[in-house]
Parts: sequence; C-alpha cells; structure tokens
Amino acid sequence: MSTKTTVTPAISPEHESADSILILFDIDGTLVADQPLTKQCLIDSINLTMGSSLRLSQYSFDGRTDHQNGRALLRLAGADPECIEESLPLVLEDYFANLHQALKITPSNLLPGVVDVLDRLDSEDQYRVALLTGNSERSAALKLASAAIAGRFEFGVYSSDSSDRYALPAIAQKRALWTLERAYDCRQIVVIGDTVHDVGCARAFGALSVGVATGPVPLSVLSSAHPDLLLPSLTAEGSLFQFLEGASNGFRSGNEQAHQDY
Repeated sequence: MSTKTTVTPAISPEHESADSILILFDIDGTLVADQPLTKQCLIDSINLTMGSSLRLSQYSFDGRTDHQNGRALLRLAGADPECIEESLPLVLEDYFANLHQALKITPSNLLPGVVDVLDRLDSEDQYRVALLTGNSERSAALKLASAAIAGRFEFGVYSSDSSDRYALPAIAQKRALWTLERAYDCRQIVVIGDTVHDVGCARAFGALSVGVATGPVPLSVLSSAHPDLLLPSLTAEGSLFQFLEGASNGFRSGNEQAHQDY
C-alpha cells in the first residue's frame, strides 16, 4: 500500500504575516441570496436517483455542506449506508448539471454591500480574501460565475475538501501557506457567514467570526452563536472594517508584547 507524503513549504521570516488578515467568505446567504431553487436542484437529483418524492420542506440545508446534505437526503429517501456512499457521486454529478441549467434561468443575486466590501478589501494590502463554503468546488464556481464575482477570491476551501465544515478552517490555513506563501495564525483568520455553523467552525478553530443576518437564519438565532461581530448585512461596511482593523492591530500588538515578555 502506497502512502502519500505531505511536504510543508518552508516559510521565511519575510513570508510571515505580521499584520495581515485572511478573510474567508461563505457563499449562500452571505455573498449571494439564498435561493430555494438551488436547493431544489439537489432534491431533484436525489429523487431521480432513488425514485423518491422528497420535498424541500422536509429538510433544512442551513450551514451544512453539499456532501452532508447529499448523504442526509439519501438517508431520508431510504438508502442504507452502502447505497449512500455508492450513490453520492452520481447524485452530485446530476446536481451540478441541474444547478448549471437552473442558474442560466435564474442567476445568483448578489446581496447588498458585497461588491463594495470586496472592492475595499482589494484596495487594502493587509487583507487577503478567500472562500470557506459548504458548496463543492464545482457548485461554488457555478454560483460565483452566475453572480459575476468568480475572480474575486484567491483560493477556496469546499465540501469537496471535507464534508465537515468544522474541518475547513484548518484546511484554509494550510492552503494559504501554499497559495499565498503566508503563515496565518488562527487569530489572523476571519470567517464571515450567515449561519451558526459558520460561526461555530470559526470559534472551534480559534479564528474570529463575523455573522451576517442575510440568510435564512434570524438575527436572534445567529446572535446566540456568539460571533465576534454581528451585522444585519454587509452594507454595515464601516463596522466591518473597524473590526478587521482591530483584529490586525490586536494581533500585531499581542505579538510585540509576547516578544517583549520573552
């Protein structure tokens, strides 16, 4: 049996990110409006594969990954564990095809404030922008292309990297090392999303979290997850950038104090 060796690239001192912040955006409900139509595409794929008649009202997608949703829906349709694992790749392939066609008819709608926030992040050198999403890489690409923001992110981590959203921040940290040649401490990573799972995966990793109440999760429920910053939408640009600047300054000051103590 062959084993795969992972080699971590060496990072020189000048590649360390003393005051840089890595910002990881969710997609649905955060960048683009949450659309029942896109969820129905996966339901339709399950029903085609299993001969079932599941309805959208029978299941909550909020904050779960494509792979988690696919497995849960197959289970709901009556599949046993072996059937679930055999059927999931076929279901996802059909889902991507359905989604591609659906987005031609009803394109993704950007949420208010998204373009202004992305433009400002692009204009300020201390911020690097990427994705952390429950979408598979292919479904993410389709949704972002439909909304005309596909080129705005330096990399992404997806359900196709891990079906467990709570594993994705660590993957993002490693991918930043390879892609950006920057080593980010968890306190330099900010996850922005619209569900308690976006907030929860950040908190579990030790990263900062920004909850935006632009998805199906009410503001009061999102607040109960205790994000580091809670916004009604990304139109609250001033509050967001004040928070990001504080995160950058706070990490730099903490490092300077640690060096003094040492």
